[in-house]
Amino acid sequence: MGKYRWRVIAYTLISARLMHACCRYSLGGNVALHAAALDGRVAGVAAFAAFTPFRTDSNDRPTLGLRRLYDLHAVLPRLGFFAGNESAVPYDYDELVGSVAPKPVLLHTPQDDRDATCVGGWCAQLCARLLPSNGGVSTAACLLLLFCGVVAYSFADVNECANSLSKVWASMGAGGNFTHSAPTGETVMSKAESQILTNWLKTAA
Repeated sequence: MGKYRWRVIAYTLISARLMHACCRYSLGGNVALHAAALDGRVAGVAAFAAFTPFRTDSNDRPTLGLRRLYDLHAVLPRLGFFAGNESAVPYDYDELVGSVAPKPVLLHTPQDDRDATCVGGWCAQLCARLLPSNGGVSTAACLLLLFCGVVAYSFADVNECANSLSKVWASMGAGGNFTHSAPTGETVMSKAESQILTNWLKTAA
């Protein structure tokens, strides 16, 4: 029941403040960003751990790259046409989310989002589990560097996109309508995230 609490809070406040807002988490957040860009009735959007830029999200990443969307979840099947040629994807999130400006937008992008990065403890834990403890130190170190080296820049891509978007809102004199938070830690929708959403809804109306 706890994981649905934030939805109840969101919809309760939306009914009073933002009649056509989208507030979603993970894959739902991705859908919310597209809905906000395509439907002018949407007054604002809050997306938690929702995206990794398309054009740099190659399938050789341990996060599966674009394959998450066209194969694993099958929500954007035509992205499969760009497997191995990701830079040719017709649009990316800077353009998608930028088209929502100057409406209120909240992007909450955890630095250890499982779909964007696995640096830090998670990566180290994975190495510890996969490799034997005796005589595997150098091998573990190599795997850690290779694994994190492949995927660590994914969050950097997300952060770069968010920084670019903040400039779009600022250029329109609506810098206060764009909120980006990038906390350390993994992807969760806890009481803390629920409070972030609640606070945003109160100020975005």
